[in-house]
Amino acid sequence: MKRIRTIIATGIALGTLVIGCSGDESTPAASFESFFPADNAVGSLVEDTSVGVAGDIDKAVNDQQAAALINGDADPFMSRGFDAFGIEYYSDGTHSLELRIWQLKTAASTSEIYTALPTEITRYDAAWETLSLGDGARVVDSGSSWWLNAHKGKYFVEVVGLAPNDAAGKQVGIDVVTFVVGKLP
Repeated sequence: MKRIRTIIATGIALGTLVIGCSGDESTPAASFESFFPADNAVGSLVEDTSVGVAGDIDKAVNDQQAAALINGDADPFMSRGFDAFGIEYYSDGTHSLELRIWQLKTAASTSEIYTALPTEITRYDAAWETLSLGDGARVVDSGSSWWLNAHKGKYFVEVVGLAPNDAAGKQVGIDVVTFVVGKLP
């Protein structure tokens, strides 16, 4: 009789465990918008409401919208296909930047863009400094601004607009890219 009770108790415990692990309480996927830092999430950077859509990211889900947001720079992404593209503008009073996040259709497309950009866009043809972030990251002083880009999975992250020859500005850009890459799946 004691053995039957043990078997029944074990069966109940296993049944509860199986029901509890049924997957019904899965964590929802993060929204695309959630990858953009909130005000003061990265140092003292806040949304620069004098540029773009105040209180929201500028977002594109098709080629026409992306081309309207960034004239010319969207071509390498549009030619490989993307699901979403967003821009947000930030400032800390000293440094201003533009954060761009692309969600491509595949991780292979993202990696291909990362590899191809230095030859597909003239300003990318420079001496890049490699950063240890995501699946690959780099930074360059293009002469007109610091440009940073990184990729992780299906996501490509760019920071542009920081004044050249400004080590503190470069670090702000690295901090933003590090924050975003840390949030990406």
